[in-house]
Amino acid sequence: MACTEWQVFVSRSPPPECNHCARRNRRKPGRSLCEYDEVPRKRGPSKRLGGVHQVQDNEDTSPSHAVSIRCPPACQPTNRSAKCHWAPLPFEPSLEFNRKSWWDDLLRIYSQDRHIALNKVVQDLRYLFESSHHWMSLINVTSFFVKLYDPLCREHLQPSVVLAALALSVLLQSGDDSHRTWGSKFALKLRTTAQSALEASVNARWVDPSLAQAAYTLALFETCTHPEYSADRVISSFRSLDSIIAAYHLTCIDVDDANSSVFLPHAVPSVYPSRLSMADALDHLILVHSPKVTTCTCSTFMASSLDLVSKSSGSPGWDPSWTSAEVQQEEIRRLCWNSLELAAGHLGFTSASAHYVEDLTYVQPSKYGLLFPAETMYRSELLGSPKESIWALLYRSMLLFRSCISRLRKKPAESEDEDDTLFAASAWAEVIAIQSNISGHVCSRESARAAFSTRILISEIVEKLPVKSNIKRAYALDRSSVEEWLQFHLATGLFIEVWLADPSRRKPYFIWLQMQLIDV
Repeated sequence: MACTEWQVFVSRSPPPECNHCARRNRRKPGRSLCEYDEVPRKRGPSKRLGGVHQVQDNEDTSPSHAVSIRCPPACQPTNRSAKCHWAPLPFEPSLEFNRKSWWDDLLRIYSQDRHIALNKVVQDLRYLFESSHHWMSLINVTSFFVKLYDPLCREHLQPSVVLAALALSVLLQSGDDSHRTWGSKFALKLRTTAQSALEASVNARWVDPSLAQAAYTLALFETCTHPEYSADRVISSFRSLDSIIAAYHLTCIDVDDANSSVFLPHAVPSVYPSRLSMADALDHLILVHSPKVTTCTCSTFMASSLDLVSKSSGSPGWDPSWTSAEVQQEEIRRLCWNSLELAAGHLGFTSASAHYVEDLTYVQPSKYGLLFPAETMYRSELLGSPKESIWALLYRSMLLFRSCISRLRKKPAESEDEDDTLFAASAWAEVIAIQSNISGHVCSRESARAAFSTRILISEIVEKLPVKSNIKRAYALDRSSVEEWLQFHLATGLFIEVWLADPSRRKPYFIWLQMQLIDV
């Protein structure tokens, strides 16, 4: 069927010379005239101009062709050069429904009576914040309960954060003999619900830094003793937390701040880096150091949190003048540092777990560009250096502990004796500086234990080096420090024995003994 333009062209132009005429001439000699029609003979709908298009339009509007697929008006091109751009797909409808219904579902898990369920939920949450030591100090409790009580703010609160906190709280309360079986089962049920809520938020692309709090709480849950404990579950929870922290680069939110601590790869993590040789380190080595004369001001920053968290936790408080954005940044900082402490405690658990833990983002010092907890509250020089607060010293010890563990696990072909010697010298100088600063504090002893454990690792590094015997003796542990360490853990054991005499204090703490000592 010829188009209109071709019909007009044919009617005005001379007949073309084609091969058909030549072939006919070969078949019938003597007939050389072309038999092409001078005027096109139109038949059917094409006999009248536009007839074909009218028939097609009538067919589209007929009942038999009522169903048709057309491009939406929003993406129809206005001209021939325009392209069709589809609008991005909105969030799944179930996400909005879950934001509004998860709270009612949670209350129904506790009780059919809404008032009774609400009281139980609040009671369990307060128990967690009051008795979980410093592990949950990364959450601003005041801001948390404000969001929880406000129906509008509750829709923007990650359900997995609340569910994971309740699961851990119920698990810690399950130490009582009368509630041990029921409590552990209910805690595992809440833990499964929290994990499902976390995965649902990720699948629905509702991901924000607060989701890392839920992943951290679930990792803390997996490290405790419960019927379904396994090392694989612990490693999986660590990886889940690491994926969220790495996706948002939470460990380096303060990298542009001149006061933040940044550490070089394969070097000793020191807040005051310096180039030391083995001779210089031996010249400044202090085996029996005297306590540093200083004033412990850490209690100044704990006062604002005593009414919300445990008084024995030693956790830093929160500045009431902070905005919501500043509170969120401080929560991220404490989340990363607490994650470091949690993972570093498992470096010596098994060789397999240590291999996985070393590769985590929040365990590698070179990934950090972060202020220490409560460092932004040190506005006056009279309060001392924020790098020497008891919390900064604790996490400096943890970073140094991790670096020494990694150095010990290196194969002989991957490191040279000279590099290990300089590393041991710098690490020894750093741990001595940390212990000297710890001596001036009266608020906590956890940093001292971590620093002493690091000294043990440094001694192991030096023992493997083919260096002179006098250098090995210089880096050996002095008898007084070893006796002090043994006496302290003896007192800790007696304290645990008295502590467990009260049935209400039998909590299923960490399954790894080293984490038990850090917590208790």
